[in-house]
Amino acid sequence: MALTAALGALVIAAASAVAARRVRSSRARRTALVVLGVAGSVALYLLAAAAVLRQPSSVRYTALDGAEPGSLTVPDADLGFALRPDARVRAVRSDDAGVIYDVVYTIGADGMRVTPGDPAGPPIVFLGCSYTFGEGVGDDATLPARVSARLAGRAHVVNRAVGGSGPHQMLRALETGRAPIPPGARVFYQALGDHVRRVAGKTPWDDAGPRYEVDGSGVRWVGPLHAPLVRPLRRLAALLVRQGILPTRVFGYEVDEDERERFVRIVARVADEVRAAGGHFTVVFWDDSPQDAELAGRLAARGLEVFRVSELLPGVDRGPLIIPRDTHPTPELHDRLAAALVARIGPTGG
Repeated sequence: MALTAALGALVIAAASAVAARRVRSSRARRTALVVLGVAGSVALYLLAAAAVLRQPSSVRYTALDGAEPGSLTVPDADLGFALRPDARVRAVRSDDAGVIYDVVYTIGADGMRVTPGDPAGPPIVFLGCSYTFGEGVGDDATLPARVSARLAGRAHVVNRAVGGSGPHQMLRALETGRAPIPPGARVFYQALGDHVRRVAGKTPWDDAGPRYEVDGSGVRWVGPLHAPLVRPLRRLAALLVRQGILPTRVFGYEVDEDERERFVRIVARVADEVRAAGGHFTVVFWDDSPQDAELAGRLAARGLEVFRVSELLPGVDRGPLIIPRDTHPTPELHDRLAAALVARIGPTGG
Protein backbone atom coordinates (compact mmCIF):
# COMPACT_ATOMS: atom_id res chain seq x y z
CA MET A 1 0.00 0.00 0.00
CA ALA A 2 2.71 2.49 0.99
CA LEU A 3 4.81 1.54 -2.03
CA THR A 4 1.89 2.01 -4.43
CA ALA A 5 1.10 5.42 -2.98
CA ALA A 6 4.79 6.38 -3.17
CA LEU A 7 4.94 5.49 -6.86
CA GLY A 8 1.83 7.59 -7.46
CA ALA A 9 3.43 10.54 -5.70
CA LEU A 10 6.56 10.10 -7.81
CA VAL A 11 4.46 10.25 -10.99
CA ILE A 12 2.87 13.50 -9.79
CA ALA A 13 6.29 14.89 -8.90
CA ALA A 14 7.66 13.98 -12.35
CA ALA A 15 4.68 15.58 -14.09
CA SER A 16 5.10 18.71 -12.01
CA ALA A 17 8.79 18.90 -12.92
CA VAL A 18 7.93 18.70 -16.63
CA ALA A 19 5.23 21.34 -16.23
CA ALA A 20 7.58 23.69 -14.38
CA ARG A 21 9.97 23.58 -17.33
CA ARG A 22 7.31 24.10 -20.03
CA VAL A 23 4.80 26.60 -18.69
CA ARG A 24 5.34 30.26 -19.52
CA SER A 25 3.39 31.87 -16.69
CA SER A 26 5.51 32.55 -13.60
CA ARG A 27 2.49 31.88 -11.40
CA ALA A 28 1.88 28.50 -13.02
CA ARG A 29 5.58 27.69 -12.70
CA ARG A 30 5.52 28.49 -8.97
CA THR A 31 2.47 26.31 -8.53
CA ALA A 32 4.14 23.42 -10.36
CA LEU A 33 7.26 23.77 -8.20
CA VAL A 34 5.15 23.72 -5.02
CA VAL A 35 3.39 20.56 -6.20
CA LEU A 36 6.77 19.07 -7.10
CA GLY A 37 8.13 19.76 -3.61
CA VAL A 38 5.08 18.39 -1.82
CA ALA A 39 4.75 15.30 -4.03
CA GLY A 40 8.47 14.60 -3.82
CA SER A 41 8.45 14.86 -0.02
CA VAL A 42 5.41 12.57 0.23
CA ALA A 43 7.06 10.05 -2.09
CA LEU A 44 10.25 9.99 -0.01
CA TYR A 45 8.28 9.54 3.20
CA LEU A 46 6.17 6.72 1.79
CA LEU A 47 9.19 4.96 0.29
CA ALA A 48 10.90 5.11 3.67
CA ALA A 49 7.76 3.75 5.34
CA ALA A 50 7.57 0.93 2.81
CA ALA A 51 11.20 0.06 3.47
CA VAL A 52 10.70 0.04 7.23
CA LEU A 53 7.65 -2.22 6.90
CA ARG A 54 9.71 -4.67 4.85
CA GLN A 55 12.66 -4.79 7.21
CA PRO A 56 13.33 -8.44 8.16
CA SER A 57 14.37 -7.42 11.66
CA SER A 58 14.84 -4.35 13.79
CA VAL A 59 16.57 -3.32 17.01
CA ARG A 60 14.88 -1.36 19.78
CA TYR A 61 17.04 0.45 22.35
CA THR A 62 15.78 1.31 25.82
CA ALA A 63 17.88 3.24 28.32
CA LEU A 64 18.15 1.70 31.79
CA ASP A 65 19.60 4.84 33.37
CA GLY A 66 16.67 7.24 33.05
CA ALA A 67 17.50 8.69 29.64
CA GLU A 68 15.82 7.46 26.48
CA PRO A 69 18.29 7.27 23.59
CA GLY A 70 16.90 6.90 20.11
CA SER A 71 19.93 4.83 19.24
CA LEU A 72 23.13 3.46 20.70
CA THR A 73 25.25 6.07 18.92
CA VAL A 74 25.47 9.86 18.69
CA PRO A 75 26.78 12.08 15.85
CA ASP A 76 30.51 12.77 15.95
CA ALA A 77 32.29 15.52 14.01
CA ASP A 78 35.47 13.48 13.45
CA LEU A 79 34.17 9.94 13.07
CA GLY A 80 30.62 10.38 11.82
CA PHE A 81 29.17 8.57 14.82
CA ALA A 82 30.33 7.29 18.20
CA LEU A 83 28.90 5.35 21.12
CA ARG A 84 26.68 7.30 23.52
CA PRO A 85 28.90 7.90 26.59
CA ASP A 86 27.94 6.82 30.09
CA ALA A 87 24.91 4.77 29.06
CA ARG A 88 23.36 1.47 30.03
CA VAL A 89 21.10 0.34 27.22
CA ARG A 90 18.87 -2.66 26.67
CA ALA A 91 18.94 -3.83 23.04
CA VAL A 92 16.17 -6.07 21.73
CA ARG A 93 16.37 -7.37 18.18
CA SER A 94 13.31 -9.08 16.77
CA ASP A 95 11.70 -10.18 13.54
CA ASP A 96 8.45 -11.84 12.48
CA ALA A 97 9.56 -15.06 14.17
CA GLY A 98 10.13 -13.40 17.53
CA VAL A 99 13.02 -12.10 19.63
CA ILE A 100 16.50 -12.69 18.21
CA TYR A 101 18.40 -11.33 21.20
CA ASP A 102 17.68 -9.31 24.33
CA VAL A 103 20.86 -7.99 25.97
CA VAL A 104 22.29 -5.04 27.90
CA TYR A 105 25.16 -2.87 26.67
CA THR A 106 27.09 -0.79 29.22
CA ILE A 107 29.04 2.16 27.83
CA GLY A 108 31.49 3.96 30.11
CA ALA A 109 32.02 7.69 30.46
CA ASP A 110 34.93 7.29 28.02
CA GLY A 111 32.52 6.19 25.28
CA MET A 112 33.73 2.58 25.23
CA ARG A 113 31.95 -0.64 26.14
CA VAL A 114 32.80 -1.61 29.68
CA THR A 115 35.26 -4.51 29.89
CA PRO A 116 36.54 -6.06 33.14
CA GLY A 117 40.25 -6.20 33.89
CA ASP A 118 43.09 -4.65 35.87
CA PRO A 119 43.86 -1.01 34.90
CA ALA A 120 47.40 -1.59 36.14
CA GLY A 121 47.89 -4.72 34.04
CA PRO A 122 49.43 -5.08 30.58
CA PRO A 123 47.27 -3.17 28.06
CA ILE A 124 45.32 -4.97 25.35
CA VAL A 125 43.27 -2.83 22.96
CA PHE A 126 40.60 -4.13 20.60
CA LEU A 127 39.55 -2.20 17.49
CA GLY A 128 36.78 -3.11 15.09
CA CYS A 129 33.06 -3.10 14.40
CA SER A 130 30.03 -4.93 15.82
CA TYR A 131 31.91 -8.25 15.91
CA THR A 132 34.35 -6.74 18.40
CA PHE A 133 31.86 -4.51 20.18
CA GLY A 134 29.80 -7.64 20.81
CA GLU A 135 26.45 -7.01 19.16
CA GLY A 136 23.82 -9.37 20.48
CA VAL A 137 25.77 -10.51 23.56
CA GLY A 138 26.07 -9.25 27.14
CA ASP A 139 28.93 -7.22 28.55
CA ASP A 140 30.72 -10.31 29.88
CA ALA A 141 30.45 -12.28 26.61
CA THR A 142 32.22 -10.02 24.10
CA LEU A 143 35.54 -11.10 22.62
CA PRO A 144 37.51 -8.52 24.70
CA ALA A 145 35.66 -9.58 27.85
CA ARG A 146 36.35 -13.26 27.20
CA VAL A 147 40.05 -12.52 26.57
CA SER A 148 40.15 -10.66 29.88
CA ALA A 149 38.46 -13.59 31.65
CA ARG A 150 40.91 -16.11 30.14
CA LEU A 151 43.75 -13.94 31.41
CA ALA A 152 42.17 -14.12 34.89
CA GLY A 153 41.46 -10.39 34.84
CA ARG A 154 45.16 -9.54 35.06
CA ALA A 155 45.27 -7.45 31.84
CA HIS A 156 43.89 -4.00 31.10
CA VAL A 157 41.57 -4.88 28.21
CA VAL A 158 39.98 -1.99 26.29
CA ASN A 159 37.14 -2.38 23.76
CA ARG A 160 37.32 0.57 21.35
CA ALA A 161 34.99 -1.03 18.80
CA VAL A 162 31.82 0.61 17.50
CA GLY A 163 29.18 -1.30 15.57
CA GLY A 164 29.03 -0.30 11.91
CA SER A 165 32.45 1.34 11.89
CA GLY A 166 35.53 0.54 9.83
CA PRO A 167 39.28 1.13 9.77
CA HIS A 168 38.76 4.66 8.45
CA GLN A 169 37.24 5.59 11.82
CA MET A 170 40.07 3.79 13.61
CA LEU A 171 42.68 5.74 11.66
CA ARG A 172 40.98 9.10 12.19
CA ALA A 173 40.66 8.45 15.93
CA LEU A 174 44.39 7.70 16.08
CA GLU A 175 45.36 10.71 13.96
CA THR A 176 43.30 13.11 16.08
CA GLY A 177 44.60 11.72 19.37
CA ARG A 178 41.21 10.39 20.44
CA ALA A 179 42.42 6.80 20.73
CA PRO A 180 45.76 6.91 22.53
CA ILE A 181 47.68 3.64 22.45
CA PRO A 182 49.54 2.84 25.69
CA PRO A 183 53.21 1.94 25.15
CA GLY A 184 53.64 -1.81 24.90
CA ALA A 185 49.96 -2.44 24.17
CA ARG A 186 48.80 -5.45 22.18
CA VAL A 187 46.33 -4.03 19.65
CA PHE A 188 43.94 -6.34 17.83
CA TYR A 189 41.80 -5.26 14.88
CA GLN A 190 39.07 -7.68 13.78
CA ALA A 191 38.73 -7.25 10.02
CA LEU A 192 35.78 -8.24 7.85
CA GLY A 193 35.65 -8.19 4.07
CA ASP A 194 32.69 -5.80 4.35
CA HIS A 195 35.04 -3.15 5.74
CA VAL A 196 36.17 -2.44 2.18
CA ARG A 197 32.66 -1.21 1.40
CA ARG A 198 32.69 0.93 4.52
CA VAL A 199 35.90 2.80 3.76
CA ALA A 200 34.51 3.39 0.25
CA GLY A 201 31.43 5.13 1.70
CA LYS A 202 29.02 2.50 0.37
CA THR A 203 26.98 1.88 3.51
CA PRO A 204 23.66 3.52 4.40
CA TRP A 205 24.57 4.28 8.00
CA ASP A 206 27.95 6.00 7.58
CA ASP A 207 27.59 9.18 5.51
CA ALA A 208 29.60 11.56 7.69
CA GLY A 209 32.55 9.31 8.52
CA PRO A 210 36.10 10.23 7.48
CA ARG A 211 37.04 9.82 3.84
CA TYR A 212 40.55 8.83 2.82
CA GLU A 213 41.98 8.96 -0.68
CA VAL A 214 45.01 7.15 -2.04
CA ASP A 215 47.96 9.53 -2.04
CA GLY A 216 51.37 8.40 -3.28
CA SER A 217 52.20 5.23 -1.38
CA GLY A 218 49.70 5.94 1.40
CA VAL A 219 46.38 7.66 2.05
CA ARG A 220 45.30 11.12 3.20
CA TRP A 221 42.18 12.38 4.94
CA VAL A 222 40.07 14.65 2.70
CA GLY A 223 36.96 15.29 4.82
CA PRO A 224 33.62 13.49 5.27
CA LEU A 225 32.52 10.59 3.09
CA HIS A 226 29.57 12.49 1.62
CA ALA A 227 28.35 16.07 1.47
CA PRO A 228 25.51 16.97 3.91
CA LEU A 229 23.01 17.73 1.13
CA VAL A 230 23.16 14.26 -0.41
CA ARG A 231 23.14 12.25 2.82
CA PRO A 232 19.35 11.91 3.29
CA LEU A 233 18.84 10.73 -0.30
CA ARG A 234 21.73 8.27 -0.05
CA ARG A 235 20.37 6.76 3.14
CA LEU A 236 16.92 6.36 1.65
CA ALA A 237 18.28 4.87 -1.57
CA ALA A 238 20.47 2.42 0.35
CA LEU A 239 17.57 1.38 2.56
CA LEU A 240 15.33 0.78 -0.45
CA VAL A 241 18.02 -1.28 -2.17
CA ARG A 242 18.61 -3.36 0.96
CA GLN A 243 14.90 -4.12 1.23
CA GLY A 244 14.60 -5.06 -2.45
CA ILE A 245 12.34 -2.13 -3.36
CA LEU A 246 14.94 -0.69 -5.77
CA PRO A 247 17.53 -2.63 -7.80
CA THR A 248 21.08 -2.92 -6.49
CA ARG A 249 22.52 -0.86 -9.36
CA VAL A 250 20.70 2.23 -8.02
CA PHE A 251 23.10 2.39 -5.07
CA GLY A 252 26.03 0.19 -5.99
CA TYR A 253 27.28 -2.09 -3.23
CA GLU A 254 30.03 -3.68 -5.31
CA VAL A 255 33.65 -2.69 -4.65
CA ASP A 256 36.51 -2.45 -7.12
CA GLU A 257 40.27 -2.93 -6.99
CA ASP A 258 40.93 0.73 -6.13
CA GLU A 259 38.64 0.46 -3.11
CA ARG A 260 40.28 -2.75 -1.94
CA GLU A 261 43.68 -1.09 -2.22
CA ARG A 262 42.42 1.88 -0.21
CA PHE A 263 41.28 -0.48 2.54
CA VAL A 264 44.69 -2.19 2.64
CA ARG A 265 46.50 1.15 2.83
CA ILE A 266 44.24 2.46 5.60
CA VAL A 267 44.86 -0.64 7.72
CA ALA A 268 48.60 -0.34 7.05
CA ARG A 269 48.46 3.28 8.26
CA VAL A 270 46.63 2.19 11.41
CA ALA A 271 49.46 -0.31 12.00
CA ASP A 272 52.02 2.48 11.52
CA GLU A 273 50.22 4.69 14.07
CA VAL A 274 50.12 1.85 16.61
CA ARG A 275 53.79 1.02 16.13
CA ALA A 276 54.77 4.69 16.42
CA ALA A 277 53.04 4.73 19.82
CA GLY A 278 55.03 1.69 20.93
CA GLY A 279 52.25 -0.86 20.44
CA HIS A 280 52.10 -4.25 18.71
CA PHE A 281 49.45 -4.44 15.98
CA THR A 282 47.69 -7.64 14.86
CA VAL A 283 44.87 -8.13 12.36
CA VAL A 284 42.37 -10.87 13.15
CA PHE A 285 40.81 -11.49 9.73
CA TRP A 286 37.52 -13.32 9.22
CA ASP A 287 38.60 -14.98 5.99
CA ASP A 288 35.20 -16.38 5.02
CA SER A 289 35.64 -16.08 1.24
CA PRO A 290 38.45 -16.21 -1.32
CA GLN A 291 38.25 -12.42 -1.57
CA ASP A 292 38.72 -12.09 2.20
CA ALA A 293 41.67 -14.50 2.12
CA GLU A 294 43.25 -12.44 -0.68
CA LEU A 295 42.90 -9.24 1.38
CA ALA A 296 44.44 -10.96 4.41
CA GLY A 297 47.35 -12.02 2.22
CA ARG A 298 47.87 -8.46 0.96
CA LEU A 299 48.03 -7.17 4.53
CA ALA A 300 50.55 -9.85 5.46
CA ALA A 301 52.61 -8.95 2.37
CA ARG A 302 52.89 -5.41 3.76
CA GLY A 303 54.53 -6.76 6.89
CA LEU A 304 51.46 -6.80 9.16
CA GLU A 305 50.87 -9.65 11.57
CA VAL A 306 47.67 -11.36 10.44
CA PHE A 307 45.82 -14.08 12.34
CA ARG A 308 43.24 -15.72 10.09
CA VAL A 309 40.16 -16.98 11.89
CA SER A 310 40.28 -20.13 9.74
CA GLU A 311 43.70 -20.82 11.28
CA LEU A 312 42.77 -19.78 14.81
CA LEU A 313 39.76 -22.11 14.74
CA PRO A 314 40.77 -24.89 12.35
CA GLY A 315 38.04 -27.33 11.44
CA VAL A 316 35.39 -25.43 13.42
CA ASP A 317 31.99 -25.12 11.72
CA ARG A 318 31.17 -21.55 12.65
CA GLY A 319 27.66 -21.68 11.21
CA PRO A 320 25.99 -23.02 14.38
CA LEU A 321 28.01 -20.50 16.42
CA ILE A 322 26.35 -17.48 14.83
CA ILE A 323 23.29 -15.96 16.53
CA PRO A 324 20.24 -17.51 14.80
CA ARG A 325 18.58 -15.14 12.28
CA ASP A 326 21.49 -12.77 12.72
CA THR A 327 25.09 -12.46 11.47
CA HIS A 328 27.03 -11.99 14.72
CA PRO A 329 28.98 -14.47 16.86
CA THR A 330 27.41 -16.16 19.85
CA PRO A 331 29.10 -16.03 23.29
CA GLU A 332 30.53 -19.48 22.59
CA LEU A 333 32.21 -18.35 19.39
CA HIS A 334 33.63 -15.27 21.12
CA ASP A 335 35.00 -17.54 23.86
CA ARG A 336 36.58 -19.99 21.43
CA LEU A 337 38.27 -17.16 19.56
CA ALA A 338 39.43 -15.64 22.85
CA ALA A 339 41.02 -18.96 23.85
CA ALA A 340 42.84 -19.10 20.50
CA LEU A 341 44.14 -15.54 20.89
CA VAL A 342 45.32 -16.11 24.46
CA ALA A 343 47.13 -19.24 23.27
CA ARG A 344 48.99 -17.03 20.78
CA ILE A 345 49.88 -14.14 23.09
CA GLY A 346 50.54 -16.14 26.26
CA PRO A 347 48.97 -16.17 29.71
CA THR A 348 50.39 -12.75 30.64
CA GLY A 349 48.87 -11.00 27.62
CA GLY A 350 52.24 -9.72 26.44
